[in-house]
This record gives sequence, structure tokens and C-alpha cells, in this order.
Amino acid sequence: MKTIIITILILSSTLSAFTKFQIENIKIAKKIGSQTYAKDGMNFGDALAGMIVRESSAGLKVVGDKYKNGKLKSLYQSSLGAFQIKLSTAKLTIKKNPRLYKKYNYLVYDGKSIYSKYEKLKKEYQFYKKRLSQNINEIVDEEIKKTYDFKKIQYYNSVLNNKKWIERYKKKEKKAIDTFEWAKKMKIYHEKELKKKKTIIKKEVENEYNTYENKIKEIEKEVKVISHKIAKDTTLINKLLTDVKFSAEIAANYLKMIYNEALNRGFYNVYKRAIGRYNGGWNNKIYYNKVKKNIIDLKRKGIIWV
Repeated sequence: MKTIIITILILSSTLSAFTKFQIENIKIAKKIGSQTYAKDGMNFGDALAGMIVRESSAGLKVVGDKYKNGKLKSLYQSSLGAFQIKLSTAKLTIKKNPRLYKKYNYLVYDGKSIYSKYEKLKKEYQFYKKRLSQNINEIVDEEIKKTYDFKKIQYYNSVLNNKKWIERYKKKEKKAIDTFEWAKKMKIYHEKELKKKKTIIKKEVENEYNTYENKIKEIEKEVKVISHKIAKDTTLINKLLTDVKFSAEIAANYLKMIYNEALNRGFYNVYKRAIGRYNGGWNNKIYYNKVKKNIIDLKRKGIIWV
């Protein structure tokens, strides 16, 4: 009896690193992976269990690869769900697998993906809507701030307001006097140039302002044409984000595709190569080793079975 109690306590403490939610997701990954077979009979139960921990902390972090050059990317371009699958990868996997296509064809469409076009149209729409909410003078001020002359004026002001240069100028240092004279001269020059440009900019803005409503209508018309495709992409994105079973099914079949490709190409260590390739690169040993470590850890904790 004591032995049983001790065993239960040990098992309980080893599982404590994962929540009930995470353990359930890991078991889903294991089950679906175990039911997915490559052409040589290999299944991917252990692989998917290790990968779901690696990719999303077993479903806790469902949006990855969010930034590009420091800017937030849209969900259309990010890695999504428990297995961090891109929209394009999910579409490809569904289309390439007859069983998945029969089941999920309502999530995909023929032809080129429209999400890049839709993102562009959405940005333009927001831009024109914002413009219409502003008065012309506000827009002119925004455009002026983008000009070379305005930026140069800002720079010369920073020189003239620099405390160290001011102190040196007060002490009548030649370099400081010369620098201030140069900065004042250049500031006056760019202010004159900006004044000329302001008239031109205002006229351009006034002409453009009258076209914004028509541009909004044109965008709405374009979006209406592709709305059924947008709806499919949105539904697929939401399914990847919220349905762990679906994500596991896509991940398992994508991994099977990669594995079968490695077999066809005559690679050695096919299993290792395929898992590495899931994260990018046929020789991605770092990713494979991390997944392998997760698998060992999950088995040691009794979360997945042998």
C-alpha cells in the first residue's frame, strides 16, 4: 500500500510541470501521430508529442513567427496553432492529401492565394478612411513632416538647442560660433524651401482628398469579389488557432509528406531528417535533438506511453 502511495506521489510530482490542458494536448498529438503512417509503416506519435511541446509549450503559445524586421506580421503570414503551421503549409497539406481534401476542401480554394492582396487592400482602405476623418490641414501637416526639408530643419534645431554647443557658444569658442552660424543659415534655407513646398503639397492633398470616397468604393468592390476566399482563409486560420486535433492532423500529414519525400530521395536517417525539415532544413539537428529530448522527458514523466 505504501509503495502504491509513493508511486502516485512521484508520478503526481513529475506531471506537475504540465497543466491538465497541456497534458491533454500532448495526448491528442500522440494519438493522432500514432494513427498516421508513412509508406514504410513509420508512425509519428512520439514525434508529434515532442513537437507540440517544442512548438507551442503544448498549446499555450499559439501565434509564432510574428515579427519581420521589427514589424508585427499579420496572422496570414504567422505560424499558427499548437504546431505553429503557416496558412500556406496547411493549404498545401490539405490539397496534397486526398483524405484530408475530402474532409476539409471547404477550407481551401483553387488558384493563387489572395491573402497578400487582401492585406494590401485592407491597409489602403484604412488609410483612406483615416484621411477622410481628418481635415485637409491635418493631412498637409502629416505630409510636410515626411519631407526632406522638414527633417533637416529638425536636425539644425537640435544643433542650435544642444546644451554643450550653447555653453561653448557663450564662451565665444570659434568652432561653436561657426557651427551656430552654419546651422542658422541652413535652417533658414530649408524653411524657405519648405514654405514653397507647402503650397504644392496642399494643392496635391486637396486634389487627392476628393478621390478618397471613390477609392474606398473601389476597394470595397474588389474585396467583395474575393470575399469567399477571404472567408475560407479566415476559417482556416481560426481552426489552426483553436482546434488542437485539427492542427495535429495537419502537422502529422505534413510530417508524413516530408518523411515520404526523404524516403524517395534516398536519404539516410529519414525520421531524423523529416523532423528537422519540419522546422526548416534537411540537416536541422538542433531542432531534432530538442524534440527528441522532449520525447524522452514525456516518457519519463509517464505522459506518453512507449
